[in-house]
Amino acid sequence: MKKLGRLGAALGLGCMVASASLTVVGTQAASAAKAPIVIGYITDQTGVAASTFLDGPGGAQARIDAQNAKGGVNGHKLKLVTQDGQSSPAANLTAAQNLVQNKGAMLVIDYSSFAFASAKYLQQQGIPVVGGAFDGPEWATQPNSNMFSFSLPLESPINGKYFTYEYTGKFLHSIGVTKYAGLGYGISPSSQNSITAAFASAKPFGISQCYLNQSVPFGGVDFTADTLQIKSAGCNGVTGSFVDASDVALAGAVNHAGIKAKQLYFTGYDENILKDSSAAASFDGSYVAALINFTTPNKATSAMLATLKKYDSGY
Repeated sequence: MKKLGRLGAALGLGCMVASASLTVVGTQAASAAKAPIVIGYITDQTGVAASTFLDGPGGAQARIDAQNAKGGVNGHKLKLVTQDGQSSPAANLTAAQNLVQNKGAMLVIDYSSFAFASAKYLQQQGIPVVGGAFDGPEWATQPNSNMFSFSLPLESPINGKYFTYEYTGKFLHSIGVTKYAGLGYGISPSSQNSITAAFASAKPFGISQCYLNQSVPFGGVDFTADTLQIKSAGCNGVTGSFVDASDVALAGAVNHAGIKAKQLYFTGYDENILKDSSAAASFDGSYVAALINFTTPNKATSAMLATLKKYDSGY
């Protein structure tokens, strides 16, 4: 696997989300004397999205442990309560309700492909929400002023408009891509929008669209028909906007079909893939866009890595 330029691997996203949440909670910590501050964490530990999110709680807990080692926030220790969203809208909502009504969560980290399901409930309860804003448009839609994203606004419309950035097209051009294929999930507007944004970013660099499939089943792993068409169209660049399981399956299918294409994905560079020899072999040679630069880490990234090493046994 190869990492993309000034970006880096997605391993520490749970840690980043927890870090963002502390700032919000810190302003509300004048509750009962020395009572713990409960932070809810919803993610998909089972179901079709688990391949991407399974290792997130370890990173979030590492950030909480590091903060508690410094005394918590205003003398209050932090308590992380994790709930499995089960890769389901209904289960995500149930998890949010349980965290607020039964666990006393003052803030919720909803790091899931199905966070949209509990957005209305959490807004009505006045609960701050932190996440990646990759599941739907609610992150930048009123009245959800309680929702805070740590990522660039690529998949959520701002005042009804979608924004793109040139770095995807610039990178694809730099590695020689001229004919570009994109694949997204049929039930996920954000997956589809990210592929649309990738094509828009590539066009100014003279990269043409050679294949598009925006109807892949969520978590799908059969790309036989897609690779036949990608090969027939002479594509030399491929991007899938998926969870890890689909990313690995597509990468393996492209390689197995003998397609000489550079592949770029938005997830996949994590411990679960690296420790699975079969998955790592399928993904070998692919590029992964991510938010953190592990190649030449800055001070903040180095501190994050040290925290993961110290507190997360899965790292």
